[in-house]
Amino acid sequence: IASGKRFNGRKFEGCFITEKIAGKKVKHIQSKIKEAKKTKKEFVNGQDVVREGRKELDSSKSIKRKSRKEFIREAISDISIKGGDFERLFDFWINDYIRFHNSAIENGKLKDGFRFVVYRCSETARCGGVGDRILGIVKAFYFAMSTGRVLFIDSEYPVALKNYLNPSFLQWDAEFPFTEETFDDMDDRKPIDHRNDTIGYAFGRCNGHGKYSLEAILQDPHMQALLEDG
Repeated sequence: IASGKRFNGRKFEGCFITEKIAGKKVKHIQSKIKEAKKTKKEFVNGQDVVREGRKELDSSKSIKRKSRKEFIREAISDISIKGGDFERLFDFWINDYIRFHNSAIENGKLKDGFRFVVYRCSETARCGGVGDRILGIVKAFYFAMSTGRVLFIDSEYPVALKNYLNPSFLQWDAEFPFTEETFDDMDDRKPIDHRNDTIGYAFGRCNGHGKYSLEAILQDPHMQALLEDG
């Protein structure tokens, strides 16, 4: 209540002013409420947009995962150890070895008359850590290629490698005659030997001091001859 003089005998001037101010306040509050409702609506809509965006993101992720799985499945079915189109992926000299290797395997076993070499990793064999093993297998692959032998991987320590990796282009886990014959063919003090008088044997340690580097194996005359044949 505001004090003041009468205005034409009807209202207090102060009351009139107060009513006017109150009216403005009400309108201001109403506009604020309207803005708040609008903001709330926008916020709710924004939450809906976020939810929809998350759904789309999850959906796209599942599509990517599905596509990746489908791609791998198609690749395995298209390029298999049973004669897939691997030639479009590798150089001729690797393709030649893949054909040679697979021609030596029948019904999961090595055929008679084929020479072979084994990369072996057991509790007693010194094959090193993961990096040493991977490099050792790669070197064994090129060594077998250079000497014309079928490569097998017999890695059982600490767990069987075939429990985690499947053969793709080569059946490196096929059955082969057991051999205790072992030669330290990775010794870089010795020339690479074809060992024509030996049907099958296992490598000694493939990595470490005094062992052939991958570059040295690739530069060996036997390997260079394979490269020139193409």
